[in-house]
Amino acid sequence: GGAMARRSLFVATVAALIAAVPGSVGAQTTGPPTVLPPTAYLAPGPYAGAELKSFTARDAQPLYTDALKQACTNAAGVDAAVAPGPPSSNGVLLGTTDGRIVVSESIRVFPDTLAAKRFVAATRSSPGCVAYGARDSFNRVFVQYPQPPPLPTFAPTVVRDGTTTSGHFEGTSAAAPLSGVAAVITWANYVAETAIRIAVPKPGELDALSASVLRSAAYAARAATGVATNAKLSQQADALVPVFLASPGSVAYAFAPAARTGVPASPPTCTPLADAYVDSGVNAAARGFAGTDAATRISARPEIIVYAKPAAADRLRNFYRDLATCLPDQYKSGLPSGSTVAVQRVPKRGTGSIPKRPAAQTVAYISTLKGPDGAQLGKVGIGVVTVRNRAATVVAQLVSPDPNADIATALNGLQRDLGSALAQQ
Repeated sequence: GGAMARRSLFVATVAALIAAVPGSVGAQTTGPPTVLPPTAYLAPGPYAGAELKSFTARDAQPLYTDALKQACTNAAGVDAAVAPGPPSSNGVLLGTTDGRIVVSESIRVFPDTLAAKRFVAATRSSPGCVAYGARDSFNRVFVQYPQPPPLPTFAPTVVRDGTTTSGHFEGTSAAAPLSGVAAVITWANYVAETAIRIAVPKPGELDALSASVLRSAAYAARAATGVATNAKLSQQADALVPVFLASPGSVAYAFAPAARTGVPASPPTCTPLADAYVDSGVNAAARGFAGTDAATRISARPEIIVYAKPAAADRLRNFYRDLATCLPDQYKSGLPSGSTVAVQRVPKRGTGSIPKRPAAQTVAYISTLKGPDGAQLGKVGIGVVTVRNRAATVVAQLVSPDPNADIATALNGLQRDLGSALAQQ
């Protein structure tokens, strides 16, 4: 009975998703010709362990629009507030290949910040109103069902987290259990409407997935439309790149550009590191790279970051001041149970210290990872260097059982070369 219903649901869902050929941002709908860059939307990739692929976001079907309007205690207010903010495009549709998880996002463009805030305020009347405000995305995450299930039951209260307002919902059919979240995210004169739907959810799965998706949606949208797009900062960042790539220490890595995708998952103790990532992506122009030194087998991911003011670069460096608790928690999550992570902060002076450049300030750590039997699994170096309004971060990793394997020299060399590049006039 229930198992057969679930199985037929998945088969039908997979067929519908496969029929929706993978694609990117859909065709523009009616409204002002303000088309946001694709980078403003959620990108395909891993979110809380779920690998989400991209599918074509077709025009939303009004599957639940009337029912959502009835479920919203402030439908008239939502209708009035949303009128001046049409969607920029059909947005994106992401999902697992089996169709069990589907995520939809589109972004509305309002004439000004006040209008965007007025719309979000209207949706806060109830979780049903949040879903009614995000109805295009809400409808899209159910279009895969051959027969849409009854309108889900909404949680009693709205959840507010910074600029994100969300409402949870649960399915009402025992034959097709589901849960999900509808959300609206506001910044500047934009509002992203997002919906997440999971069929046959696992315990805790929705909370982890929604946290990852909504955090990444807020980050991507702000990064693609804010200070990061400033032409002057971008020119500065672009001018520093060839200087760094030509430095003796970086040539061996054969660095290639590496774009950011979403916000990496991190434990609560790593909030400063997550804040640094978001801050540098939203308030600065960042250029990232990835490469491996074939001789030492050390992989590295450096980033050059240009802020408008020196105080902002100092703020980034301060996020790195105390990661002694964060780093073990961060790295242990991917290691076998019983593994250990020993963290050493690289001294500013003396043996093992980073050679200083004039005006450059650095913070760096080296972590040694060992398995439950005490055998070394590898080493990770992480650091930041700042000069004036410029900053650079780097993560270097070595997978090696050799306890004498040296990653400090590589980390020091990369930070030295990054500092030299940042010091360019």
